[in-house]
Amino acid sequence: MKSKYNLDLKSANDTLQNVFAACDEEPNTTSLKQIVITGIFNDTVTNICKWVSTAFLILVLLCPLAFYNPSFKVKGPVIMPSFTIVNQNTSSSECNIVLNGNTINYDSIYAVKEDGSTIYPTNCDIESGVVTFPYDGSRLVIYISDYYDETVQAILPSVH
Repeated sequence: MKSKYNLDLKSANDTLQNVFAACDEEPNTTSLKQIVITGIFNDTVTNICKWVSTAFLILVLLCPLAFYNPSFKVKGPVIMPSFTIVNQNTSSSECNIVLNGNTINYDSIYAVKEDGSTIYPTNCDIESGVVTFPYDGSRLVIYISDYYDETVQAILPSVH
């Protein structure tokens, strides 16, 4: 490899001292050899830091591949039900649930009893949001869906 400097260090140092003397500046007290070595060291450290940073960035970008899980699937956007169960009250013969929300599909509401039989509401008042089920004190799992086919389960425990 050919050197990019044509002067030896002694001649270059003498030239630098002459420049300082011509500008009426204090002479350089650090040897030119030390300045050149410091410059080479700084360039080397800078290059090493660039390569280490590049390698770290590549590792960070490849990190998700290490945790790849092929069984993880998202089935479209996740839409949270846009309704709430405000209140529920029971009597010896019926259970009333008060719902709030404008996306409730009242035609799809049903409940499953402890014995596995399905029952449907005896009354659905869309204006007030009250849904009434026949209730005999046994456990009910009530399914309430919205128009986005998102379903909420409400469990009414048995009173026996």
